[in-house]
Amino acid sequence: MKVAILSLYSGHSERGVEVWAESLKKAVGNECEVKIFGNTKIAIDWEKPDLRGKFVRNFLLDYWSILVARFTFSVLSDISKFKPDIIIPTNGGWQALIIRIYSWFFGKKMIIVGHAGIGGDEFWNLLCFPDTFVALSSHAAKWARKKNPFIRVVTIPNGVWLSDFSETGKRISLSLEHPIYLYVGAIESGKRPSLVIEAVSKLQKGSLLMLGQGEKKLEVEVDYFGREMLGDRYKRLVVKHSDISRYYRTADVFTLPTWSQEAFGMVYLEAMASGLPVVTTDDPIKREIIGEAGIFVDPTNIENYSQALEECVHRTWGRLPRTLAEKFSWDEVAIKYIHLFRSISKYD
Repeated sequence: MKVAILSLYSGHSERGVEVWAESLKKAVGNECEVKIFGNTKIAIDWEKPDLRGKFVRNFLLDYWSILVARFTFSVLSDISKFKPDIIIPTNGGWQALIIRIYSWFFGKKMIIVGHAGIGGDEFWNLLCFPDTFVALSSHAAKWARKKNPFIRVVTIPNGVWLSDFSETGKRISLSLEHPIYLYVGAIESGKRPSLVIEAVSKLQKGSLLMLGQGEKKLEVEVDYFGREMLGDRYKRLVVKHSDISRYYRTADVFTLPTWSQEAFGMVYLEAMASGLPVVTTDDPIKREIIGEAGIFVDPTNIENYSQALEECVHRTWGRLPRTLAEKFSWDEVAIKYIHLFRSISKYD
């Protein structure tokens, strides 16, 4: 069977969705022909602000929403030539609606995977009536069934390549004092990078390594704050995903004070597979992913967040993080996707 994935930023970015798309293609490649349709035709102005929560964003009239629509229309002819059985739009908004209409008209199946996270963007995806909605956690599945009880909802978590992320292997040489607290994620407001900077600054020992990029203005603000609060105990780098495992193995604790609307967070699995314990936001989805391999806090309480980081360093974790990450192996996740594809395709 053939599966088409629409991913506007594939080839331009290596965030969660883009990594997921490539991983899914690799994982199910022996059973399905998967093609990722990325943007190769439309110039992107990366300096445009994210207007999430604003009027124009709510009505999908902002720059990024319109870009999604333009991209989707630009690849429809290529999708028709590919003749997929299943189409997976990953960018939401206009794309979900356009592909819903297209798939009805041409007799295709549409699957939406819940990368947007609980909230308005995901609610819109549900209102587009996908043939199946893939929730990344049981908590998200319950929410989705409540919001639209008329569609099929299944739970399939994100996966991790256990051979790529391991406790042993090459490390990176860094001029940072241990323990090293590692943040991997976009530099954006929802990830709340300033909270981890403030929390680490209250520790007598240790450094903060941040891997990620985002809006240039926010990057400048975060770097200034990091250097002001931590001095030479702060470093931010932009690293290719293919090289990132060495940085996980070099660190001592993984931490990400992201908001609770985050859909999943593959970086938690990568960190755990690399043997790192986690300190992160206390919410049902993160507890479902991380389990006993981490400490959960309200990161806006800087004192408690800082104490949790220090406690995490001194606690004996053994192989617990790695063992829990093994439940999310892409080998296991792939079986669930293959079963899903077969169950809704003409090959059932």
